[in-house]
Amino acid sequence: MAVASGRRSVAAPPGDALKLAQKHQVGGTLALTKDYTLLCVALGRKRLWQEALAAHSEMRRREMGPDVATFGAALGACARAQQWRKCLELLRSASRSEGLEPNVVLFSSALTSCEKAGEWEQAFSLLSAIRRHTLRLDVIACSATLSAAGEQSMWRGAVQLLLDMQRSLAVQPNAHSFNAAISGCEKGLQWARALHLLSEMCLSELIPDVFTYS
Repeated sequence: MAVASGRRSVAAPPGDALKLAQKHQVGGTLALTKDYTLLCVALGRKRLWQEALAAHSEMRRREMGPDVATFGAALGACARAQQWRKCLELLRSASRSEGLEPNVVLFSSALTSCEKAGEWEQAFSLLSAIRRHTLRLDVIACSATLSAAGEQSMWRGAVQLLLDMQRSLAVQPNAHSFNAAISGCEKGLQWARALHLLSEMCLSELIPDVFTYS
């Protein structure tokens, strides 16, 4: 897993992260912001989201000033454990309490968590927030929102978002994007629309897969 900060990604060496986690568990004091970031990554890999949040809170109590990368690590730990509410709390905390500017990676992690929880309204709200922050939307964020809508049979929202991706959002849909919209139409018994999207998918030179036809 990588922790994103702006456009760069800081990889967490497994050995270093494990040593930090062990040091923290025996009461050791972590001295640097990046130490807490690596600790949250290590805990997130084990889906220990509560421990990751505790480490994040400890850092704030020590007035060490978590940065975007640290928030990303804590948010990622919650996203892995499908704690979508905690993801939204961290996003709000980053912008309101710490005065940080969340990047598209933070939003995408929260979106993915909402997708897995079937929280399509929250997913669309996050997508709108990305645009309000004048961040560039990517296919990951859009596809996660499409999946959230599709799983809840919100086919109209899914189809409209797919159209917006191609027209106003300047985001090129991939196979996952089309599959999510087709799935929403199928769940909403919109067979003609599903077939039309399948045709559009082929015209876009994307190859249908087993998920497309399922």
